[in-house]
Amino acid sequence: GNGSSSTSTLIDYLIFLKLNDVSQSMAQVEFYAHAIILPVVLSIGFINQCINIATLLRLPPGGFVYLKASALCDIFSILFLIPFVLRLADKTDPSSHPLMWYHAHLELTIANAFLGLSALCIVAMTVDRYLSVCHPIHFFNSVDSRSDNRSRRIVFALFLLIFFVHMPTVLQKEIKWNNQTSVYEIVRGPAVHYSIYTVYIYVREAITKIGPMILIVILNLLIVDALKKIHRNNWRSNQLKDRPQTERIRLSVLLSVTSITFVMCNLPATLLHLFIDRTDKHSVLWQSFRGLANILQTSAYLFNFYLYALCSSEYRQALIGLLMCRSSRSRVNSLTKVATMARPNETKFMRLAQTVCDV
Repeated sequence: GNGSSSTSTLIDYLIFLKLNDVSQSMAQVEFYAHAIILPVVLSIGFINQCINIATLLRLPPGGFVYLKASALCDIFSILFLIPFVLRLADKTDPSSHPLMWYHAHLELTIANAFLGLSALCIVAMTVDRYLSVCHPIHFFNSVDSRSDNRSRRIVFALFLLIFFVHMPTVLQKEIKWNNQTSVYEIVRGPAVHYSIYTVYIYVREAITKIGPMILIVILNLLIVDALKKIHRNNWRSNQLKDRPQTERIRLSVLLSVTSITFVMCNLPATLLHLFIDRTDKHSVLWQSFRGLANILQTSAYLFNFYLYALCSSEYRQALIGLLMCRSSRSRVNSLTKVATMARPNETKFMRLAQTVCDV
């Protein structure tokens, strides 16, 4: 009897050591990912987006509405992610009811809503880009197609949509008082166990991440294909003998890179949200994937700024003027030039290429 009791005690002790070791490893992964790496990414992203906003404000008021809205959303999402980082770095007071209530119900709801709105603004810009290249006659002949008011109405509608979609997320977590430690703990709310909430998660991810990813990839591929056809047709008619093919290749590569980066930054977070209730949350592997997904999703702040600088000559000139502290000069938007010059059978490659870059 004593032998079996000693063996059982030893096994229990070894299990305790193993669980304690795993718990420490998970805590280390979470700390390094969210308290060290993520703040660095957010800090660089915040600087990038502030420069981005300052650059976009130097551009003519016509156009660039979607980029301005997307950059503003990125800045707001960074600001609302600061409490998340502070909580995971143990820099908040877990005994404060209002603070822990905010962490549980509003913290990631608001931050993810702004991230989703930023993505939808990029989708709206890509749709305009696709229409201007693949259906230029209809697009440029439309009275409302290049209107700033139209773009602002679309951004406002997307704002209402995204926050309506994210509203049920406030039910995902709740706070629970721990009598032993005298602090509030954040736990999964009862709503997540209902099948209707699972359906909601799939619908939300389809609207905010999966749909935008598919649309951006497909539309950019169609744009690249249209540019190839335009270049080929105009080359045969000797309209582009003075234009190197490298320009079209550069545009195609940039559109492809835009699609790849968008998918790369958003896909891991999408998988995390879809399968969070079907995975072992107490494993180091899950914690590592969670940290990677959050870092990749926020790293979009880093990529966007450089992609804009590569894609748009007008943006580059405004950026150089900002860095050189030059006064902002009023320039005619290249999109307006394209809109006024575009006529049936006159959609030359370089005009459309400029449209692709400068939307």
